[in-house]
Amino acid sequence: MCSASSKEENKEILYNIIDNWDPKKRHVYSGLFFSSFFCIFGYGKVEGNDTISAYRGPKELCKIIKEEHWGDFDALDRAATKAARVYRDHVVSMYCFLFLAVFFAVAGGIGLFSQVVFWGIAEGFTLLFISLVLYRNNKKEKPTPHAAWLVLRRAAEKIRANALLLTCQDLLKNEDRADSSTRIKSMLLALLDDQAKYHESTYTKWQAVHHSIEKSKRYIFLGVVITVSLHLLSYTESFFDPSGYTSAILHALHEQKWFLLITAAGPALATSLHGLSDKLEITNVSNQSLKMKENLNELYQLVKNSKPIDHTLLNTQVQQAADLLSSDRTEWTSTVEGQNIGLHDV
Repeated sequence: MCSASSKEENKEILYNIIDNWDPKKRHVYSGLFFSSFFCIFGYGKVEGNDTISAYRGPKELCKIIKEEHWGDFDALDRAATKAARVYRDHVVSMYCFLFLAVFFAVAGGIGLFSQVVFWGIAEGFTLLFISLVLYRNNKKEKPTPHAAWLVLRRAAEKIRANALLLTCQDLLKNEDRADSSTRIKSMLLALLDDQAKYHESTYTKWQAVHHSIEKSKRYIFLGVVITVSLHLLSYTESFFDPSGYTSAILHALHEQKWFLLITAAGPALATSLHGLSDKLEITNVSNQSLKMKENLNELYQLVKNSKPIDHTLLNTQVQQAADLLSSDRTEWTSTVEGQNIGLHDV
């Protein structure tokens, strides 16, 4: 009785989360800032400013699986996509404004462009925005975007895997076994190929972003080293004739206040990029997708080369596919579940 009551309560909680996050057919802008920012680093395309549609899988899969097996998948998929976009928008915003907080503080300290008041106001707005992001991602009364994303995505992928298993059982039970085996094999190959392409795309995209961020960090470090070297060089002014060009140049270098801006804001920018990469688990997600793509392609070849009349083997392969999708979901969850936005990020 207690177990049944607990299941109903969990179901009600899930439906509340869906209601909060499912955009249905509404136009949304979530994900626009995140994807626009990462396009600088090779993300590929700008997301957001669109209508989120659920993706059940390849058409070969959708034609065979009965509507009743999909259940709440569409709502869960749309809601999970929106929650993921909002979370990523918040992460990128958080680290961008952490960098800007340092930049504005130093710019105000050195009186850049003689606009001390302007930099002070900008700093105030930056800290306010950081506080709002922290508040939005630490509210107790409802799930944060990060928590909602994990719950919704897990539930959606569980339905997809169950729909695959239930459809295979129905086909083998109600149709000619030779015909059903052919249809199951076709459906399974389409699913494995679709998932392998998704993970290949994910790996390629995040690898490009990772390499671009690492390259940017190296350029920032080089810029800071050059700036510090120039500043240290300016202290050799006393070794030269005060009336000479060399002394004048070194004196001018010594007077440059913007050197401080580069040496303070440069490391802050590199740190923000590194924190952003860690928070979104870019390297781990990329490596996980590479491994998953290889596993899916291996199973694809096994299914493709197997005899369609071998029902026992086909059943085993269907179960392997479901287990593979389940393990991917579990590994993905363990990778990103500890990455909610909190005070530890500041």
